[in-house]
Amino acid sequence: MQLTWDPDLDHVRSWVLCGDYDSRDRFDRPLAWSSTVVTGLSEAAAVPQPDNASVQPLADVNATLMSDPSMPDSSLSPSSTPPAMEQLRGVPDNVQDALIPRDADVRRMFHDGRHTWQHFLDKALALPRGVFPPGLETSIIFKDMPPLPSSLPQKGVLAGAPKWSVPDPDEPLPDKDFDLSRVTGTTKYFRLAYPDPVECCISSDPSASCYGNPPSSNVGASDAPQGLAILTMCWSYIFSTRLLHLQGRRVHYTDSCLRPFPKNAVGEPAHNEILVELPANATKPLIQWLCALLAPNTGWEADDKGGPFSPWAACCTGDFKFVIVTSEEVSLDTNAEPPTVDEAAELIFELCNCFGIDQEPLRQYEPDQLSSVKAAFLATLALPFYRMAKLQPRFPKPSLNPATGAPSNLYMSTMRRYTSDLQYYMTLSMHQWSLGPVIWSIFWQPDVECNLVSPWLAAIKSVIGPALDSCDFELLAKVFAMRRPRVALWWHGLFLLGNTGILDLIRSYFDTLDEGCSYDTLARPDIVSAAWTGAAQSYQDDQIPRAYYDLDSPVPRADLLQHRHTLTLRDPWPLFYGWRPFGDVTKDTIEPDLYPWLERGHRRVYQQWTWWAKDDATSRPLVSQGFRHETNRFNASVPDYLAMIPSPDPSAPLPPDAVLPLAPSKRATLQMIAHSLGNIVGERSVSTAVIPGLGNNHPWLEDWTPA
Repeated sequence: MQLTWDPDLDHVRSWVLCGDYDSRDRFDRPLAWSSTVVTGLSEAAAVPQPDNASVQPLADVNATLMSDPSMPDSSLSPSSTPPAMEQLRGVPDNVQDALIPRDADVRRMFHDGRHTWQHFLDKALALPRGVFPPGLETSIIFKDMPPLPSSLPQKGVLAGAPKWSVPDPDEPLPDKDFDLSRVTGTTKYFRLAYPDPVECCISSDPSASCYGNPPSSNVGASDAPQGLAILTMCWSYIFSTRLLHLQGRRVHYTDSCLRPFPKNAVGEPAHNEILVELPANATKPLIQWLCALLAPNTGWEADDKGGPFSPWAACCTGDFKFVIVTSEEVSLDTNAEPPTVDEAAELIFELCNCFGIDQEPLRQYEPDQLSSVKAAFLATLALPFYRMAKLQPRFPKPSLNPATGAPSNLYMSTMRRYTSDLQYYMTLSMHQWSLGPVIWSIFWQPDVECNLVSPWLAAIKSVIGPALDSCDFELLAKVFAMRRPRVALWWHGLFLLGNTGILDLIRSYFDTLDEGCSYDTLARPDIVSAAWTGAAQSYQDDQIPRAYYDLDSPVPRADLLQHRHTLTLRDPWPLFYGWRPFGDVTKDTIEPDLYPWLERGHRRVYQQWTWWAKDDATSRPLVSQGFRHETNRFNASVPDYLAMIPSPDPSAPLPPDAVLPLAPSKRATLQMIAHSLGNIVGERSVSTAVIPGLGNNHPWLEDWTPA
């Protein structure tokens, strides 16, 4: 095995090693993207082939593969029209193929998947517009999440790594003070600064809502949370200043701040002006803060140490301009100190009092509306993802109404809980290679085998396709919340930012198992972020130990690969896809070095996270046991509905309009083979995979050369 580096990613290498990053470079990649690790399998075999690539069927297998010769040799961008794709066709039920599933299994998976997701859709449709399922408490996304450390480097990147407990099967239970079973996992790197803020825009469409519904959609879109754009800028500031504080840096107001106008000097606003009319009791710190946050060029910035902007830094640009209106003339203090995180939280509370912005609902375990402050908080969590995906947040035009009453005291206590937990939220929000697997696990199903991924995803698309086509973000958020509440909150934030391009990423994932963005896919499972969130992402997260004693015992391939991965946690080999491997392997064909582990059963427990951060002139590790142990507020009762709901007629023919792209099943299967090629002693060969009947002439292996 050897590591390779794509020369097109030299800027990433420079960033990781030196902290020197040029934002002008893009994460562009060709169609036949190669892993940074030689796995013996090029993904070129799993993606749509150029027009000179033909599919040769096996002589003894009656499998029909449809292809379009006009398919271009380029990757699908989110905005492009997808060409005709190869379709998955199962083999006859009386034929055994090494990789291609039987036709009956394809039909069963499609119908079961459709029945399962229709159940969630029906429950979502039963809720009124603007009302969401229970489970909107943001802290449910944490289990063993580590907070950002209290001391961060001012430049470059932050590094950290997990520790796992992997007990030796031949040793007694380890002493907690001298535990040799602890294994350090792969290091993660966290980027701390960017050259530019995320540029948001206000939609000129008067019918646009916070969920991105265009005027052509007849979905009865609910109103936007009051002041969503303004409150998102407020939370953006809070996230950013907390990061700067951890770096030992300060912020100051700039000359780009807006200037407030007295009410008697303001006439009829222009069509591109948004009036923010503050009442007479608005304090001067609030007025000056809003003048900085709503300026088209950021009205506040960090000092000259380190990078200029945090991952959450944002500003509202575009045609619309904010106009701050006060009851009387106000002169701003150019030397005033911008608010701290706690002071900014108080200013949000004051802002809500000024405009009667809704407080947190009291009923946390019943369907209810999403508060404006929580909506803006979720949207801010999604800003780094939008930055990486090169999507521009699009907000509806704010509408602020005069206050009719004061929010309850409970609201401020919730605000304080947000700010006290802020560093836990920041860890996952800023690291897209950990967050991406969480997001895409919304579609993962533990009992779907890798060669049946295509009918499973096609079934989901057939159910939620109308919501995708009508850009009904609210309905999608409800469906996702009905299935996986811990994961759905991240999607809710993505939807609140309002760019319909996020739906193109979903469509591309359904068709290719890849988002189709300029960066490498974020859909690869991550056992670390699964432990952080408590939401499983792959077969690797199965916690049930199973023992295999006899040499002729069939060992499920999923269990075998789980053992092998656990014994190579220090290696930087990625898990490409988390779909369950199919088939069994007899124990006598497995490397004997693995026998003690197979006979004990798989055990891998996440224990802690260790940060490496600068502290004065030294570098010392900072250890976190995670949210569950450090706050005692982990909610273990949050449901995760991953059970398949069987269809009443799983053998029925597929609908005439059913489209089952080949790419998802083929790609997931070939990656499963790649992981099956190696054993724990470093050997790699096709024979190690032990897939009966697999020959070099199989159509799915065309152009594939094993290492």
